[in-house]
Amino acid sequence: MVKELIEPLIMNPTKRAVYYRFTHVVLKLLEKHNIEYFAHSGTLLGIARHNGFIPWDDDVDVMVPEDFEENLEAFLADIENYGLKLGTSKTFESGLIQLVPNSDMIFDNGYPYFMGFDIFIGVREEIKGFDCYFYKSKDFRRWFKKNWFPYEEIYPLQEYKFGPLKMMGPKKFDRYFKNSGFKLDEAIIKVHNATKELAKDIVSDLEDKKLYPITDKAVLNMEAPYDDIILHDLEYYRVKSTSSGTGGLLDKLRLYLKKTFGKQSSL
Repeated sequence: MVKELIEPLIMNPTKRAVYYRFTHVVLKLLEKHNIEYFAHSGTLLGIARHNGFIPWDDDVDVMVPEDFEENLEAFLADIENYGLKLGTSKTFESGLIQLVPNSDMIFDNGYPYFMGFDIFIGVREEIKGFDCYFYKSKDFRRWFKKNWFPYEEIYPLQEYKFGPLKMMGPKKFDRYFKNSGFKLDEAIIKVHNATKELAKDIVSDLEDKKLYPITDKAVLNMEAPYDDIILHDLEYYRVKSTSSGTGGLLDKLRLYLKKTFGKQSSL
């Protein structure tokens, strides 16, 4: 019953597949620039509870230790080469870098969904006697005062299933989940602006039926549905550009050839 009630909030499989492709490109680019990261916030909860995205989640969250800021500078200089661009948060000083996709090779179906990949800069400090990583962002430090991550729970990093991908995450997350209020045996619904009003109505309906927070195992064990996708190496997504500004046309031509002939173009 709960699953049917929240169905309007569950991202459709086509869009979710695009989200996984977008995530794949960002993770491979982080890898190219030797940047250490680990899944964080709702993305880590999704890994632990759903083996991927939380079915109604609409962004990606990772944390990068501040020691890698120099690598991040090179990373940011490279993002447009792979069909990415900066979103609303653009500086190291803010402690948050948001990336959004900007290439038909990522969207694949030609429809430009809004998607966000949030990179939180983590600063290492002592909190309540624990050596930990916490947000550099002053806003997030104020909004999420308890969301610090004990260093001893993070390393060595582990590889986790994230839908069709593999994502790095902390070795443990018990205390972080306890600090943050994240639970594996119940779920609450948090979304961003695009579906906020819809979510509010659905949560109200669930509360009226005494079904919220959600404890239905069919929802807690649910993997976010996604269409079949083929994931390529990073260079496949490189945006071809020329001095005459025809990069976008070449990008679209490569996409057309891929759809028509089912293989990578050498354009």
